[in-house]
Amino acid sequence: MILVVIDSADEMDPVRDTSLQILDAASLVSENIYWTTPEHLGWSGGRELSVSIPQAQCFPFEKNKGGLPDQNKELEPKPLHAFSAIYMRKEPPVDTRFLAVTWMLDRAMQMSRKLKVFNHPEALRALNEKAIIFEFPELIQEALICSDAQQLRQFASAFGEHGIVLKPLDGYGGRGVVHLNKEQLEEEAGSYVEEFLSANQAPVIVQPFDPAVFKGEVRVFALHGKIISWCLKVPKENNFLAGTSAGATIEDYSPTQQEEDAVFNVMASLRGRGIEMLGVDMIGGKVSEINITSPRSLFVAERREEVVEMISKNIEKHLKKKA
Repeated sequence: MILVVIDSADEMDPVRDTSLQILDAASLVSENIYWTTPEHLGWSGGRELSVSIPQAQCFPFEKNKGGLPDQNKELEPKPLHAFSAIYMRKEPPVDTRFLAVTWMLDRAMQMSRKLKVFNHPEALRALNEKAIIFEFPELIQEALICSDAQQLRQFASAFGEHGIVLKPLDGYGGRGVVHLNKEQLEEEAGSYVEEFLSANQAPVIVQPFDPAVFKGEVRVFALHGKIISWCLKVPKENNFLAGTSAGATIEDYSPTQQEEDAVFNVMASLRGRGIEMLGVDMIGGKVSEINITSPRSLFVAERREEVVEMISKNIEKHLKKKA
């Protein structure tokens, strides 16, 4: 049995939603495919119960007429440790709600050595999606994590030829990301930077702004050691954010050898930490971010069937190897 944990089936894109791609792919491997949400997870225990078992109220995976998971199916209670594989696809933020799911997955793995969870709950807690890039200094532009305005200005002066980008460490989906050009830094360094740092009440990540982003940000999705898809996310006019939620368009992309080598380097290193599912973003040939919580496989719509088949073969091969 395979389980996929998602936030909700209500607003899924029937073509591009990666969790739905994984569900479709898994259904080609096994007849026993289920999905659930954090609200349908629970953990019971105590002296009278004599056990401590995380459980899920699960929907058997079938699609409705709209091509989305059918929420009218009867829920089935199942202990998490009864599954052979669980794909954890809850979206950020990594808050208490997110962490609670990882604690339950931890316990389920303790109860069954046969259960494999992707990505490993311990890795999801230990690794920050913005900070992971520092583990690959040879693959990234200069970057800084700090909460000190003077240190930030010094970094901007040394490396911010085209300005800088500020990101909250707990941000996701482009939320809270700010670009300051050199003129803004000179004019507003005495107020805006302090305001940004104060609003976040935590260290932020600072990266040089690369104008190459206007030509597009590369997204790579990999699963179980295999690259599944490449694409170019092109921001809409006068916008530097390359997320689809910010209006970016998706184009086919053929990577350079340098880009392929970089992704394989990242993938091989993180697999040793329990990360089997990841999305790598690259700007100007440099890794800018590594997504591990609920990474998306992006591609032109016509490639969906091909992508689902690749995911399916990879799931089958990996689970057989781990059996």
